Amino acid sequence: MLRASLEILRLIFIIVILSILFGSGVLWIYHLLDMTVDRLGYFMISTADLILIFILYRNRFQFHGFYKGKDRRKLSGSAYYFLLATALIILLAVPFFN
Repeated sequence: MLRASLEILRLIFIIVILSILFGSGVLWIYHLLDMTVDRLGYFMISTADLILIFILYRNRFQFHGFYKGKDRRKLSGSAYYFLLATALIILLAVPFFN
Protein backbone atom coordinates (compact mmCIF):
# COMPACT_ATOMS: atom_id res chain seq x y z
CA MET A 1 0.00 0.00 0.00
CA LEU A 2 2.86 2.35 0.75
CA ARG A 3 4.44 1.76 -2.66
CA ALA A 4 1.17 2.61 -4.42
CA SER A 5 0.81 5.81 -2.39
CA LEU A 6 4.37 6.83 -3.18
CA GLU A 7 3.79 6.11 -6.88
CA ILE A 8 0.67 8.31 -6.90
CA LEU A 9 2.60 11.15 -5.26
CA ARG A 10 5.40 10.66 -7.77
CA LEU A 11 2.88 10.73 -10.63
CA ILE A 12 1.34 13.97 -9.35
CA PHE A 13 4.80 15.51 -9.06
CA ILE A 14 5.68 14.40 -12.61
CA ILE A 15 2.44 15.83 -14.01
CA VAL A 16 2.85 19.18 -12.28
CA ILE A 17 6.52 19.68 -13.16
CA LEU A 18 6.28 18.51 -16.77
CA SER A 19 3.05 20.47 -17.37
CA ILE A 20 4.77 23.63 -16.22
CA LEU A 21 7.84 22.93 -18.36
CA PHE A 22 5.99 21.85 -21.52
CA GLY A 23 3.33 24.56 -21.24
CA SER A 24 5.78 27.38 -20.68
CA GLY A 25 7.99 26.09 -23.49
CA VAL A 26 5.11 26.02 -25.96
CA LEU A 27 3.90 29.45 -24.85
CA TRP A 28 7.44 30.80 -25.24
CA ILE A 29 7.59 29.47 -28.81
CA TYR A 30 4.21 31.05 -29.60
CA HIS A 31 5.44 34.31 -28.07
CA LEU A 32 8.55 34.22 -30.27
CA LEU A 33 6.29 33.81 -33.30
CA ASP A 34 4.13 36.79 -32.14
CA MET A 35 1.04 34.66 -31.62
CA THR A 36 -1.42 35.26 -28.82
CA VAL A 37 -3.11 32.44 -26.95
CA ASP A 38 -6.56 32.79 -25.42
CA ARG A 39 -8.39 30.60 -22.93
CA LEU A 40 -9.20 27.88 -25.47
CA GLY A 41 -5.55 27.86 -26.55
CA TYR A 42 -4.40 27.29 -22.97
CA PHE A 43 -6.85 24.39 -22.69
CA MET A 44 -5.59 22.87 -25.93
CA ILE A 45 -1.95 23.24 -24.85
CA SER A 46 -2.75 21.60 -21.51
CA THR A 47 -4.49 18.72 -23.28
CA ALA A 48 -1.51 18.15 -25.58
CA ASP A 49 0.82 18.36 -22.58
CA LEU A 50 -1.13 15.68 -20.73
CA ILE A 51 -1.03 13.41 -23.78
CA LEU A 52 2.75 13.85 -24.02
CA ILE A 53 3.17 13.23 -20.29
CA PHE A 54 1.08 10.05 -20.62
CA ILE A 55 3.35 8.85 -23.42
CA LEU A 56 6.47 9.59 -21.35
CA TYR A 57 5.05 7.90 -18.27
CA ARG A 58 3.94 4.74 -20.05
CA ASN A 59 7.17 4.37 -22.03
CA ARG A 60 9.80 5.56 -19.51
CA PHE A 61 8.78 6.71 -16.03
CA GLN A 62 6.68 3.72 -14.95
CA PHE A 63 9.72 1.43 -15.09
CA HIS A 64 11.74 3.58 -12.65
CA GLY A 65 9.14 4.13 -9.93
CA PHE A 66 8.08 2.56 -6.67
CA TYR A 67 5.38 0.29 -8.10
CA LYS A 68 6.61 -3.11 -9.31
CA GLY A 69 3.38 -4.74 -10.53
CA LYS A 70 2.93 -7.20 -13.39
CA ASP A 71 0.89 -4.93 -15.66
CA ARG A 72 3.73 -2.57 -16.52
CA ARG A 73 4.28 -2.46 -20.27
CA LYS A 74 5.08 0.08 -22.94
CA LEU A 75 2.55 1.54 -25.34
CA SER A 76 2.27 -0.29 -28.62
CA GLY A 77 3.87 1.35 -31.63
CA SER A 78 0.56 2.30 -33.22
CA ALA A 79 -0.79 3.78 -29.96
CA TYR A 80 2.44 5.71 -29.47
CA TYR A 81 2.34 7.24 -32.96
CA PHE A 82 -1.39 7.96 -32.76
CA LEU A 83 -1.08 9.80 -29.44
CA LEU A 84 2.03 11.67 -30.57
CA ALA A 85 0.33 12.77 -33.81
CA THR A 86 -2.76 13.83 -31.86
CA ALA A 87 -0.71 15.97 -29.48
CA LEU A 88 1.22 17.59 -32.34
CA ILE A 89 -1.96 18.32 -34.31
CA ILE A 90 -3.49 19.93 -31.22
CA LEU A 91 -0.38 22.07 -30.71
CA LEU A 92 -0.33 23.11 -34.37
CA ALA A 93 -4.06 23.95 -34.27
CA VAL A 94 -3.81 26.35 -31.32
CA PRO A 95 -3.02 29.49 -33.40
CA PHE A 96 -6.07 28.88 -35.60
CA PHE A 97 -8.48 29.05 -32.65
CA ASN A 98 -7.59 32.58 -31.50
